[in-house]
Amino acid sequence: MLLLLGFSFTVFGQWSNGQVLSSYFDQSPFCNRTLSNVVNEAFWTNQVTSLLSCFDECNGRASCKTAAFDQTTNNCRLYQISPNEYDYTSVLTLPSDIYHMRKLCENGGSRINSNCVCIGGYVGSYCEKLMMDCSEGFESGHYTNQSGIFQIQPTAASSPFEVVCRMQEGGYTLIQLNDEYNTENFNQSWEQYKQGFGSLNRTHWLGLDHIHDITSSRTQDAYVYIVDVMAQTPYLRKFVNFRVENESMEYAMYYSSSEAVRGFNDLGDSLYNLVGQGFTTYDHDNDQSPTNCAQNYDVGFWYNWCALCNINGRMGISVNPGDVTEAHWLNDLGSYAVIKHIEIRLKRSMTGMPSL
Repeated sequence: MLLLLGFSFTVFGQWSNGQVLSSYFDQSPFCNRTLSNVVNEAFWTNQVTSLLSCFDECNGRASCKTAAFDQTTNNCRLYQISPNEYDYTSVLTLPSDIYHMRKLCENGGSRINSNCVCIGGYVGSYCEKLMMDCSEGFESGHYTNQSGIFQIQPTAASSPFEVVCRMQEGGYTLIQLNDEYNTENFNQSWEQYKQGFGSLNRTHWLGLDHIHDITSSRTQDAYVYIVDVMAQTPYLRKFVNFRVENESMEYAMYYSSSEAVRGFNDLGDSLYNLVGQGFTTYDHDNDQSPTNCAQNYDVGFWYNWCALCNINGRMGISVNPGDVTEAHWLNDLGSYAVIKHIEIRLKRSMTGMPSL
């Protein structure tokens, strides 16, 4: 009776077609199982032309964890179970006509026990894909204790891009950051707001195209987070089912409702009269005012008859009531709050779930 076994070495030779198996698979001793038992566990069995083509079949299927090739019959068998998950007693000598290999972790991931630990924004059983947003990275379990800059690729995006993730706080994706140490000028053109500007490590605007890609790929809630110089606890407001349309719709902004968030001071809603409004910059006026609100406020934003807030505005140690170019949020901070930090964060919407 033939036994299905793993190789005891980890260095591979180069095959005739120039591909190197070590790019995809790891060979290590793991177990002995009778061929008849393993055949019953295979989810795909077929004849192929070579050992390499068998392993290519596995590599092309996300559900495949291991592949076995019978050199005598050219039968290829694919399994959804990892070698680590097999019951085993002892490793015996490898039969010359059976080859069994398992996938390597991809994109810089490393295997710990039977699991791949991913880096840089990759998720999946083998780190084979980029997360769609920071919430997916947090939910995957790969990044629960990390915050920083990661790559994401929402389904609506044609290519990956970098974002700041607040993983330790539950998987927030930052789309805007403005603070008292800001050296960034938020009075930018339509094209700059479209593409994004600033430094992800500091103050920045992610870009309207990227915000549209994130909010159109999975339902998102937006959180406006504000710190002022007087309050011990930050302010937070949740905007449910937040989305931004594409450029042909002037990047119009929508949300279905807003609500307080437990554990934070409540901001109130200063965006309610901006729902459905297109984005406005000094060179692209979409507001309802007879003047250009972006020119009045010195920043691009969604405006109606202008706005009850300026989250992209200037910050300082004093406040001048009535100066709309300064950072402010009238509901419920009023016109005298001295704001020192603002963020807009996105998080996958959990319909029916309570606020954090």
